[in-house]
Amino acid sequence: MTEPPKRSRLEDEVLEILQKADAPPPKPIALRSAADRTLWRTRLRARGWTDRIVSRLREGGWSVILAGMFLAVVANVLIDPVSPLIARVLLYAGVALIVLGFVQLYRGGTGSRGRKMWRGKRVDLHRPGIDWDDKADKWRKRR
Repeated sequence: MTEPPKRSRLEDEVLEILQKADAPPPKPIALRSAADRTLWRTRLRARGWTDRIVSRLREGGWSVILAGMFLAVVANVLIDPVSPLIARVLLYAGVALIVLGFVQLYRGGTGSRGRKMWRGKRVDLHRPGIDWDDKADKWRKRR
């Protein structure tokens, strides 16, 4: 009869880790992770909602005008009876948004429409050659 080969200490540790990984997690950890998932989903939904509003305001035009009107109405109807000073400030902010919206409509927006951008820098396709600031950066890196 031959005896089975003895396992090394490393093999024992690996088997122990694998057995722990196969076991179901304890109940409090499972509940906590479910709560974390719910919280994470709620944060993602909230962030998506605010991102949509901010992106529409960045586009400019009518969305900025509507936001200014909404802010002015809220300031006048809801906040004026409570705090006239805060209502006045919000009313001025709403009027400023309305004016800004009309300026953006007149100018054509504030985005980078029509401009070629690469890595945050404007690209001029009509100018040949290498930029001098690129050469200066390379020279500085070599020093």
